[in-house]
Amino acid sequence: VGFRRAVASLIVARVALVIAPSVAAADPLADKRAEAARIAAQLDELGAKESRLAEQYDGAILASQQAGTDVAVAGRAVASADARAGAANTELRKMALSAYMNGGHAPTMSAGPTIDPSMALAYQQVVAGSQVRTLDIARAARKDQAAKQVALQSAKARADQTVASIASLRAQVTHAEDALRQNQAAVTS
Repeated sequence: VGFRRAVASLIVARVALVIAPSVAAADPLADKRAEAARIAAQLDELGAKESRLAEQYDGAILASQQAGTDVAVAGRAVASADARAGAANTELRKMALSAYMNGGHAPTMSAGPTIDPSMALAYQQVVAGSQVRTLDIARAARKDQAAKQVALQSAKARADQTVASIASLRAQVTHAEDALRQNQAAVTS
């Protein structure tokens, strides 16, 4: 911005020096000074616009980097949730195989002469509790897995939106820079 203002000031000074010798022509001189002031104001305005757009562009770049980080974090969370769901499914398969091998029932202790029937009942309760916990863990893992997938998709959508924003801002910055250069070229020629 400082550079642009300096260029605008130099242009105004140059126009003033060219116009100053013709003191006799007061009206044309006033017209040229007014035009120089208008052009300087226009250059300042374009320079300020270009600076604002450049700051927005820089902000969008930072947002894009954060969005990329968010996508990576969400991807790792999905992988972790997938691993937990896979482990829970493995336990469910083991439980189903055990139930199949035991005729659809939980494995039992055979009540022989040395086995206390109350111990056999306690064993069955522990096995049943373990099965319920395994089912609960599997349900929670699936629910967590689905939530992590949604979070990942959301992070990807934000990243895509940020990339689109960057492209739009880049085009606006380029347009503002071109307009500034054109005005500067028109004044210096």
